[in-house]
Amino acid sequence: MTDTPPPPQPTDSFAPRPLHLVGAGLLVLVIAGFVWHWTPAEEQDDKRECTAADLADAHTALGKFSHEESEMQGAQLWPLLERAIHDYHHCDEPPISGEFSTTTCELLGHHWTEAGEVSRAARKHAFVNRFLAMHIDGTCDEALLLAIAQQAEKKCPRYGKAFCQTVEAAAKAALAAAGKTEK
Repeated sequence: MTDTPPPPQPTDSFAPRPLHLVGAGLLVLVIAGFVWHWTPAEEQDDKRECTAADLADAHTALGKFSHEESEMQGAQLWPLLERAIHDYHHCDEPPISGEFSTTTCELLGHHWTEAGEVSRAARKHAFVNRFLAMHIDGTCDEALLLAIAQQAEKKCPRYGKAFCQTVEAAAKAALAAAGKTEK
């Protein structure tokens, strides 16, 4: 029987590493960089301060959605709301948070037939989905909350099941918090 000598032991702290470990480490760093780079700013640690100019701009942007004054169709309004969410989410404190809630509920309640637009945005950006659900709340009109819950349950756009479930749950939770039930 032949004795095999033990493998040589590195004497230098800079000994070469097995190539597959180096490659795996680099791959992890590259993937982490891509994930961080392609994550929308609002999902990164976005700590922008809401300036007075931002507040004024958010108020102007959200003022375009007044149900009585708007001449636009719902399909034109959804991209504007998505843009307002991306641009002014960092100003989501009173009074802007109330305007986001009113706008969200009015669009979902009065323009449900175009909800496929926002459903696509919500699928593309999870942040939009969470933001909309957060603004379906007790500040919304009870009749709108009822309409939203019923439409989300019965008239869900194609490929919008997750969005509809989120919207329906938020509307029902807002009704329950207000002591109301779906009729």
